[in-house]
Amino acid sequence: MSALWCAFSGQATRCRPVVQSAVSQRSLSGTCARAAAAAAVYKSPVRVDFYYDTISPYSWLAFETLLRYRPVWNLEIQFKPVFMAGLSQATSSNFLESLTKNQNKTRHMFQDIVRMGQYFKVPLRIPESPFYMLAVVGSLKQQRFLTAAQMKFPDVTEDLSRSIWYRGWAEDLDIAKPDSLRMIGRRAGMSEEEVEEALAASETQEVKDRLKSVTREAVDDGACGLPFLVFHVNKGDTDVETYFGSDRFPVIAHRLDLEWNGPVPDPNNFKEIEEPAEISKCFLSIEQYDELNQKFVDNVKQDFNIKDK
Repeated sequence: MSALWCAFSGQATRCRPVVQSAVSQRSLSGTCARAAAAAAVYKSPVRVDFYYDTISPYSWLAFETLLRYRPVWNLEIQFKPVFMAGLSQATSSNFLESLTKNQNKTRHMFQDIVRMGQYFKVPLRIPESPFYMLAVVGSLKQQRFLTAAQMKFPDVTEDLSRSIWYRGWAEDLDIAKPDSLRMIGRRAGMSEEEVEEALAASETQEVKDRLKSVTREAVDDGACGLPFLVFHVNKGDTDVETYFGSDRFPVIAHRLDLEWNGPVPDPNNFKEIEEPAEISKCFLSIEQYDELNQKFVDNVKQDFNIKDK
């Protein structure tokens, strides 16, 4: 039986130690990481604070790359889920407004997401209604759930983050309803009891305040978008170096005197993330994208009182 479904079979009460699903970090990057670690020359540990939101596809690309390079660069990664809408508001970035007003930018971004996914070996695809997911569904529920799980069961953070991304940006399925979060948690190897505890905790003031606090921390560290990476270094002129985006890794390697070998540092031992079944039938053409999303653009403009110039 595939371990992807072990959480739903009733044959196991705790799957995390043996999860090997399409969204499990152990099966996706573990083999590559072990092989890279065996061949790596010792380097001083490098701490990186990784600010991300699972609604951000570019954050997924950076997440997978960091994990693949963790043993190669000897990274100590601090995973810091934030609320992207809160960050946008705090920095007056108006990301959503920019997408609704600039169709060329929107088209390019969605085309680029697919291209970047192919390059980074991450099964990104454009949801049937991307504006609905980004503007209507949003990420508050899943980021609170992820924050609660991280606070109570920190060892699930990586698999749970990937599980949310996979369901939303690979399978194009709901990512915010309680039952969806239950399935996401079970896929990540959490027990039923752990999932329910995290769901309940996600509605508490403690968890809400924690998510707000980490989002504010990202702003204070200089975040202007996501993903945002803070490398703690000692180069004489600075103690930290910050990077925005998933395409900055060659520059990071250059600045930290590390080696960049592309998105997959050890191709011979790399296990690629499985694509959802019949994924080729799910891609949208630009014409389909325009037709399906114009009404959502109009709704977003109305809901957020965005005026055309």
